[in-house]
Formats: sequence, C-alpha cells, structure tokens
Amino acid sequence: MSLITWTLVLESDAIINQSSLQLIQIAKTLYTVEGVIQEIRDSKSKEYLDLLQLQKQILIREPSKQATHIVSNFARITGDYSYLSRVDIQVIGLQYDLGVYVWVVFSFFLKSI
Repeated sequence: MSLITWTLVLESDAIINQSSLQLIQIAKTLYTVEGVIQEIRDSKSKEYLDLLQLQKQILIREPSKQATHIVSNFARITGDYSYLSRVDIQVIGLQYDLGVYVWVVFSFFLKSI
C-alpha cells in the first residue's frame, strides 16, 4: 500500500481554462469549495466539470474558520489580500486545512512505527 496519494484542490481557473490537466488526471482525490462550483457558468466549463465528476468524485468542503482567518491575515501581511476574492481565500484555506490534516495523520503514522 502506498503512503502517497495525490490530493488536489480545484479552483475555478483549472475548470474554466482546463488547465492542470495532468495533475487532475493523476490526482486520486479532488476537493473544492462550493464557491468554485458557483463560478462555473459557461456551458463548455460546465461540461468539463460534469466530465470530471463522472471520472472522479469531487468532494465539496468548506475551510475551517481558523484556516480562513490564517490565510486572510497572511495575505494582509504580504499585501495580497486586496487581490484575493472570498472564493480564493476559501480555496487556499481548504488547502491549508487539508495540509494540516495530512501532516497530523503522517506524524501519527511515523510515531506508530
């Protein structure tokens, strides 16, 4: 059993422009936030999203309040806050949450061997 699984958090550009195709294809798990799904409006992008959902399950999750707060504060410090939408912050927050979750699970695994 492999300890490495590819998890990818989708943002709307990856769906609208069909970018990151190779990453999407090798990912075992796809996540996104509800706001990304709502940003997909044109028929071509909706068709691509439907195709992705047929090939792989896209899990819709919202970031924790703590992650959103951390991301917002960090973006303010770096000067990026005014360039980020609410959905951008949610996507980055979800990435943060999943990264923390993966690290906690991996740390627990290392302690058990």
